Amino acid sequence: MYKRQLRDDRIIRITDVGFDENVLLGQDEILCRILQRPEFQRRMTGTEMRYLLGAAYAEQEARTKAPEGMLALCQRKAIPIFVGAPSDGSVFLNSMKLWAMAQEGKLEHRFDLDLHAEVFESCAYHVWGQNPSEAKDRPASLGTLVLGGGVPKNFNLQPEPALSQILGMEEIGGFLYDIQITTAPVTDGSLSSCPPAEAVTWGKVDKDAYESTTESMPADYSMVMPIITKALLDKRARLERLQEELGAETLLERHPEAVGYLRGTEGYRLFDHRERLVEHLRAQVRERL
Repeated sequence: MYKRQLRDDRIIRITDVGFDENVLLGQDEILCRILQRPEFQRRMTGTEMRYLLGAAYAEQEARTKAPEGMLALCQRKAIPIFVGAPSDGSVFLNSMKLWAMAQEGKLEHRFDLDLHAEVFESCAYHVWGQNPSEAKDRPASLGTLVLGGGVPKNFNLQPEPALSQILGMEEIGGFLYDIQITTAPVTDGSLSSCPPAEAVTWGKVDKDAYESTTESMPADYSMVMPIITKALLDKRARLERLQEELGAETLLERHPEAVGYLRGTEGYRLFDHRERLVEHLRAQVRERL
């Protein structure tokens, strides 16, 4: 009964959070304005679209003095954002509205998602991740942390079969570390009917190490991740203090994992390198197809 009352009062509810429906309507209005900007009037990957959205949101947050949101942060750090179901959500629904208006000649709307190029880009990052790392003269060990059920898991793990099985590339490995935190069960299909360890039969995870490095944890990741994040940040702080006390060389002898914890805070800025990495993969594909 109380849900009916919320609807009558135009209150949108998500679990234990409620907000006025006008919040969504205002978001739709802003999205429509943003998607009509000149920089969006072309065919592009979802990563390009979300990078542009991040820049637009950063402007809005600066004007309203709002805290930095995820898209703005990823744009500032040049982190590419992939979405496994891009037509699900307000962004695409508002683009659909503009598309429908364009079909009737009411405006121009040339924005379009290039899903082929987006998946290919994810494969390019996978190839980059297997190159010799900054720390070792051997192929890097890929790892992934999946928060959620089947769609994020499958989309995140698909570059390996795309590269090896579909494009016929050799020496393409899966993830050495694959950790998933999810409330989705196997039985109803919401986990795509299997936990990450089953991906070993596809080659998506390392066949020699998956029993000890691949795990699906049944938990609410919104509750678990703050604890994990704090533990990681605390360990980084401890290693920083030890580096000051012992020096970098001694620290690495005692704590080799410090290479990862203490790497530059600017990150890899993968989106800045996307064109080069995509072209590198295209050159390899040209030799095989």
